[in-house]
Amino acid sequence: MINANLPPISPMPASPPSPAGAGVETIIPLAAEVVDAVTLTPKEIAIAAGVMVLLAAIFFFIRQVYVNWLVREYKKSPNNADMSGWGLFGFLIFGSAIVVMAFTGGALLGVVFIAPLGVLAVAGLVFCVVAARKR
Repeated sequence: MINANLPPISPMPASPPSPAGAGVETIIPLAAEVVDAVTLTPKEIAIAAGVMVLLAAIFFFIRQVYVNWLVREYKKSPNNADMSGWGLFGFLIFGSAIVVMAFTGGALLGVVFIAPLGVLAVAGLVFCVVAARKR
């Protein structure tokens, strides 16, 4: 884990020049600044996981209502409506994962985490729309 309470690294003093002039040694001091290293506590991780499980259950019921609505109102085939429902579920769950990550202190709001979740959310939405348009 990254600890935000690390002291900064002090530069090393340059060594005195050698008397014979055998060579010049230059030591470049390191500038190691601690840059807002945010840590996640186990409590925050547990709360985020609980929120995601609760949202997954809610989204599962929303998916089922959406599938039934497509079959009943638009006379879509149950298979296509089911696939469209899974696309909607993926869109909702990956989109909510981005929001939950934002509320965990912003520790996971890097491009490394947000970009794949955003791509998966958009892919779920596209899949939902494409599958819903088929007869």
